[in-house]
Amino acid sequence: MTAHVVGIDEVGYGPSLGPMIVAAVAFEVPTPETDLWRTIGNAGGPVRDSKKLFTQARGIASIEPTALAYVGRLCTPASHAELWERLSPDPRTAPWYGDLAIPCAGPRPEPVALPEGVRIAGAWARILEASEFNRHVGTNKAELLFECAADLIHRALEALPGRVDFHVGRQGGRKFYLRHLIRHFGAVFVREERRDTSTYEISRGRIRFLTDGEDRHFLIALASIIGKYVRELSMRLFNQFWSARIQGLRATAGYGTDAQRFWRQIESHLASARLTADEVLRRR
Repeated sequence: MTAHVVGIDEVGYGPSLGPMIVAAVAFEVPTPETDLWRTIGNAGGPVRDSKKLFTQARGIASIEPTALAYVGRLCTPASHAELWERLSPDPRTAPWYGDLAIPCAGPRPEPVALPEGVRIAGAWARILEASEFNRHVGTNKAELLFECAADLIHRALEALPGRVDFHVGRQGGRKFYLRHLIRHFGAVFVREERRDTSTYEISRGRIRFLTDGEDRHFLIALASIIGKYVRELSMRLFNQFWSARIQGLRATAGYGTDAQRFWRQIESHLASARLTADEVLRRR
């Protein structure tokens, strides 16, 4: 009897520029306990925490082959637009998405060869640009992160038959999730609540939240790679949009003091670009 297993992780929770992305990827496997790291290994490129796989020196090329090798089992996106349309319902209204025909860079890898009894069953994402992020964030960024993860769980349950087991990277430092799960899924049974693992049963499966999940579960790591790839494509367009307006502007990854530097350089150009601060800079 086959089973469906889903990994969910966030990318871009901390920066003040660029999108926050929560990504999910689903596999059909022989049993819920199938060890995909052992079963697949690095057949489609190294699968590990995207923060460890990505390097500034190589940029997007450090994660693109792995992301596309797996996504290529579902579709063959030739552009950022096709990839986004496959993954996410979120709007692409920001002006830096005017050139959505930008190609997925680099040589296209062959889709990963999967063992018998294993297949990719789906991939989804929530991609929140600053405008959407600010509209929904309220007073608590961790709440918004959970809402996005819950939305992906619902989407996976709608798409996949039978029982589905979810493995989710820890949500914004939160350790316990019962109250939030009841709000979204009704009856919930607590299996365990520990500092590093919290596990809950819902009507059609199990949801497990893991600290350092990208190091502990293959599908959480793969979700982080897909999310990171989409964020890097988005940041490429974001930087191209502003560098076309400000000569000599150095690109940013959107984090920390470098994001503050970038914001100071572009702030006076918002009006000419017909943008407000809330459409560019995240409030939290």
